[in-house]
Amino acid sequence: MRAEARQTVHEDEEESAFISMTDMTVGFLFIVMILLAFFASQFRQNTLKNVPMVEENLYNREKELRNKIQQELLRSQRELIKLHDKNFEQELLITSIKNENKILTKNLSQKIEENIKLINEKNDLEIKIENLNKELRELKASMRDPLETYLKQVSDARRKLLEQLRNSLNADFPDIPNLTEKLTEQSDALRFEGDGLFIKGKDIFVSQQKEDIIKQLAIRLNEILPCYTFTATSRSELKCENPNIAIIEAVQVEGHTDSDGSYNRNIELSATRATTTFKLIIETVPGLREFKNSKDQAVMSFAGYGPDRPIATNNTEKEKAKNRRIDLRFIMVTPSSIAEMETIRTKFRDLQVK
Repeated sequence: MRAEARQTVHEDEEESAFISMTDMTVGFLFIVMILLAFFASQFRQNTLKNVPMVEENLYNREKELRNKIQQELLRSQRELIKLHDKNFEQELLITSIKNENKILTKNLSQKIEENIKLINEKNDLEIKIENLNKELRELKASMRDPLETYLKQVSDARRKLLEQLRNSLNADFPDIPNLTEKLTEQSDALRFEGDGLFIKGKDIFVSQQKEDIIKQLAIRLNEILPCYTFTATSRSELKCENPNIAIIEAVQVEGHTDSDGSYNRNIELSATRATTTFKLIIETVPGLREFKNSKDQAVMSFAGYGPDRPIATNNTEKEKAKNRRIDLRFIMVTPSSIAEMETIRTKFRDLQVK
């Protein structure tokens, strides 16, 4: 019983302690609530007191912002005005440049037209200058020494005669290459070289064909000489083309040898070769002796030069054969004065009309 009583007392003590703690907790909480209510009341009062101040601050900020915005707008307006003024100045400058460009373009067009006109005038002047130079050349040519002009015409006529004779002989003997290979360096003689006209050391033709060449040469000379010499033979039907009246002084048959043998023997041999050739020409066409020069002398003649005028080195048989040759040289009349030239022309014309 006592045990139960102590246990009951103990439980009552514990319960009493718990109640005390609960009461304290509740009391503390109550105090906290009262404090919270007090602080809430104070906060509300303070808040209500600060509302006008907040509104005033907001108003001041708004006013400050509005002032800043107005100041920025004013600054922007000033900048805009400046930009507008600058743009206006640039437009004025562009307009001025355009006007200057128009003026420059117009001036350039005028300069181009003037330049084209000057070029045309220059071309016209160049043409006039060329025409004047041509007239000057013609005037100088007409004022040139007539004797000098005549001598040049005579030289040209001789070259053409020899070329005509060469071409005719080459056509007559097409099977003989290089029959008359070339004219002399001065274009005053026709050279017969080939393989040599004569037998070595003799004045005898190598073959009958070589004799035929000389005979044909005589025939061709008879076709040419009447138009360039003085003769009693009528030339009315010859149709001579000798407008400048170039006259042949001599047609000389020249004999040449190689260097073999003595000099005296070669001189004699060249003379006999020239004589042999000359005789064959005259025998073929005897009338060639009738052609005269301005001194009333026969134009046909001959001469021997031995080895003194070689055209090859004489080092080989082929070269020696070239030196055993005949040259047919045309010597033209070359008057020493205008009076002599006119005398020759007059004499030629007088014979031509007969």
